[in-house]
Amino acid sequence: MPGEIDGIRSHLNDLGERINARREELQREGILHGKAREEAAELQIKHASALRKAMDHPSVGEAISDELKSDVQILNHTFERWLARLDKKSEQARKS
Repeated sequence: MPGEIDGIRSHLNDLGERINARREELQREGILHGKAREEAAELQIKHASALRKAMDHPSVGEAISDELKSDVQILNHTFERWLARLDKKSEQARKS
C-alpha cells in the first residue's frame, strides 16, 4: 500500500527533525555531553538506518515488513524515553 510506506517515511522525516532539533538545543545549552551525547548519536544512527530501509522500500506492490514497522516504533519510544530522562535530570539539577 503506497500510503503506508509514504506515511512511515513522513513520520521518520519528522522524527529526524525532532531528534536533530533537540540535540542542537541541548548543545546550545551546554548539557549534551557524556552519556546524553552518546545516546543522541545512537538515536541518529538508528534513525538513519530506519530511514534508509524506508527509502529503499518500493512505494507500490510490497507489504511493509514487520521489522521496519518495529524499528520505527522502537525508535520513537527510544527518543521519547531519552527526552524524559534528560528532563528528569534537568529537573533534579535545578532542585539541587
